[in-house]
Amino acid sequence: MRRLYALMLLFAASAFSSSGEDLILRNWLAYTDADNALYHALCLEAFHHLDVRQERVRNIHDGASWQAFRDEIRAKLNRAVGSLPAKTPLKPKVAGRLQQDGYSIEKILFQSQPDFYVTACLFLPEKKGKHPAVVYCSGHSNEGFRLPVYLLPILNLVKKGFVVLAFDPAGQGERLQYYDPQTGKSAVGGPTREHSYAGAQCFLAGYSPAVYWIWDGIRAVDYLVSRPEVDAKRIGITGRSGGGTQSAYIAAFDERIRAAAPECYITSFRRLLQSVGPQDAEQHFYHGISQGIDMADLLLARAPRPALIIATTRDYFSVQGARETFAEVSRIYRMLDAGALLQMTEDDSVHASTKKNREAMYAFFQKQLDQPGSAAELEVTLPDLKTLQVTTTGQVAGLEKTETHHSLNKRRVQLKIEQLVKSRAGDGHLNRVLERAKTLSGYRPAADSGTLLFAGRQRKEGWVWENYLLPLEHTALPFIKVYADQGPVPDRSVVFLHPQGKAALWEEEKNWQPFARNGYAVIWPDLSEIGELGGGALKGDSYDFLQGKGAYNMWFLSIQVARSLVALRAQELNALVRQLKKPLDPQGRSVSAVAFAESAPVLLHAAVFDSAIERSALIGSFVSYEDLAGRLFYKPEYISNSVAGCLGEYDLQDLAALMAPRPLAWFNGCNANGQALTREQCEQAWSYARQAYNARGASDRLLIQVSAESTPGEILAGLW
Repeated sequence: MRRLYALMLLFAASAFSSSGEDLILRNWLAYTDADNALYHALCLEAFHHLDVRQERVRNIHDGASWQAFRDEIRAKLNRAVGSLPAKTPLKPKVAGRLQQDGYSIEKILFQSQPDFYVTACLFLPEKKGKHPAVVYCSGHSNEGFRLPVYLLPILNLVKKGFVVLAFDPAGQGERLQYYDPQTGKSAVGGPTREHSYAGAQCFLAGYSPAVYWIWDGIRAVDYLVSRPEVDAKRIGITGRSGGGTQSAYIAAFDERIRAAAPECYITSFRRLLQSVGPQDAEQHFYHGISQGIDMADLLLARAPRPALIIATTRDYFSVQGARETFAEVSRIYRMLDAGALLQMTEDDSVHASTKKNREAMYAFFQKQLDQPGSAAELEVTLPDLKTLQVTTTGQVAGLEKTETHHSLNKRRVQLKIEQLVKSRAGDGHLNRVLERAKTLSGYRPAADSGTLLFAGRQRKEGWVWENYLLPLEHTALPFIKVYADQGPVPDRSVVFLHPQGKAALWEEEKNWQPFARNGYAVIWPDLSEIGELGGGALKGDSYDFLQGKGAYNMWFLSIQVARSLVALRAQELNALVRQLKKPLDPQGRSVSAVAFAESAPVLLHAAVFDSAIERSALIGSFVSYEDLAGRLFYKPEYISNSVAGCLGEYDLQDLAALMAPRPLAWFNGCNANGQALTREQCEQAWSYARQAYNARGASDRLLIQVSAESTPGEILAGLW
């Protein structure tokens, strides 16, 4: 009999093999762009803040209103970037000298922070005396500043009498942050991956990784002004692409830079979001757009010092945005009687350097840094690129003692954790957690959903399978409802959240079928950026790294507008639960929820923010945001459901503690790299949650278990 029953279950499961039958939205033309709905919703948030900012700028008409606005912008930029490190000795070393035709090169190693090394080359004109100087910032290249496209303008500047300091950005050139000595390459990938992988952990600690790029640049200026060949009153900065980002940032934060010429970067956030979309980690500010920060503010923060916007008409950084930013900033410069100090040059090209734009840059620095001469570009002979290597091994990682973005951030993380531990020991911690979690995550209760749309029913081997759409403010939530084909429709439901959405129904039958057999309606939804609501146009710099599981870049955008993805998904889940609980009788309906892997934080946030979820279970959840932020290597897909700035305020176990005394189960916990933890490790990691359940006399309602034989679904269906 048992064999026959097992065969029946196997046959029933095979009938539920995915063949596109989980696709619900394809038959609804109103939702054919549902895979981009989340991006559009976040953009609308951004546009609202940018509209408010734009109106504020329009109302600047005199010196007093301008001064007040500039003070606000500087304060906002400081908050968005985070506290700059303390200045410590640079401990510069000249690792070698190269004599070239008409100039010389010194290979420099200095420490922008203790044991955090910067590799650079100083290009010196042959003529003696004090010279104007330019900091050159390279774009996202594996080679750092050593590419011919960067060396051409560098050598032209030095031939025209400028001292030029070119340095490797972190994650590039000789400064790989995740150097693998076995391969000689980065363990996480190219420059943008290095930036975003470490940068995501910085955001968890509540600051922008841009602080490290800015600080390296400020310390580069410190080194320049220490040189006897440099006139400290005539400092400029330029760079293209990622170097354009750096040069705009550094100039906004360092008043010693008289003239700035960012190339192929300046646009506006509105046009950036409408076109190519958000970029890698350091190009984002913590809650920046929500504070009313736009790219123009990088120029306005330093107005009316000289600036040149360098653009190309077919750049993926929208030239329309560059023109609009130039127009906005120009009005302020003219109001300050400094209209001639802001210029813009553009050429008809792609995201590239052109001779016309380079000559405009030469002329700009010659005028603004008082170094007269011809701006015509010279033919130059490039040095052997290998001779520009600063370290003996080719990587600072080979030095005896080195810091990295990860190790520097880990210290900030530790301070945050100490703050959180102290808060847990005091009074009122959980009340603060509830409020701070709502604020930091950007959670907003969902408005009443529209009419629930029934989209079809079919019966398969003893199961009823129904399709639905729940219209929400920004999209429609598709979900499948499955229950046993016998007796009345169940009045209690269990919602399953899975990283693959409802498409995972077919691979998780051992977890959901026990519930269906015990009289539950099993609900499988797709939440934003999952299943039919995912796979949209935005891919970003790490999409392939995440194996199609979304992109860092969507998360970065959510940080800019202070609306976390986990809160948006929790909002969707709670709207669904409220719909499921609409009573058929005075007692209403019972709704429980189960979340797999990285979906677990969605369920924890949703259940804390709305008590409508009566029982919750996590299967294969990572242990904590602390572990996610502090571990050298982590699973990138876990980032999407984390909350920037949460460290020091709350963690997953604090949310679990808030759920007491409602039943909560955690099965098969893992660390942030996906490695299984023992039950003892899980208990230790969630000791505060255990303490909260014990205090409510509900110790038996927090189940922490490692299950090797019985599936969590079988255990829970019997308990619930």
